[in-house]
Amino acid sequence: IGFLCLSLFVVVVILLLVSLLRISTSRNDSFATCRSPSCSRYSHLVNHSLNPVVKPCDNFYQHVCHGWTRDHLGSVMAEQYLDHVTVLLRKTSPQLKNQSPLEKVAKLFQSCEEVLAQSEESASMADIMRGTLLEWPSPSSNPDVLQSITRLQIKLNLSILLVIEKRYYENHTAVLLWPCDQVLKMKRRREKI
Repeated sequence: IGFLCLSLFVVVVILLLVSLLRISTSRNDSFATCRSPSCSRYSHLVNHSLNPVVKPCDNFYQHVCHGWTRDHLGSVMAEQYLDHVTVLLRKTSPQLKNQSPLEKVAKLFQSCEEVLAQSEESASMADIMRGTLLEWPSPSSNPDVLQSITRLQIKLNLSILLVIEKRYYENHTAVLLWPCDQVLKMKRRREKI
């Protein structure tokens, strides 16, 4: 009888182990592992970002993000600086007269934000820029600056760096170029320095 009880006990234990193994493998199958190249890249990025030396309960940010901030320190600092400057420029209330350099920059920044907020004007400006071969918001891979300046002058009568004028004569047509007023003013200012 003792041998029979021991045998029965061993069989029950084996059956329990087999059923537990089946349950555990079926659970693992329901959570399929991604083995695609994009999953592998993502997994590598996450593993590279983790800092196993720092315990997650002590400093979760350092545990999870240490590798990324280490590798992208310049971009993180630039982002923080940009955020700081943006807040500063939004808070600054420029005076109407005798503006400091900070107030002038803040006024320019605030006016750009106002234009951006008015989507119709932004769309119109984007159309104008495309018409002059200036791609916006993404720059062209091979810009033709002279052609863009020429189109701005001809289509919109905007002189940027150069004034371009087409003159018709009896026997020929001439295109005249000369520095625009702003360039001449900058030149005079530099000569005074």
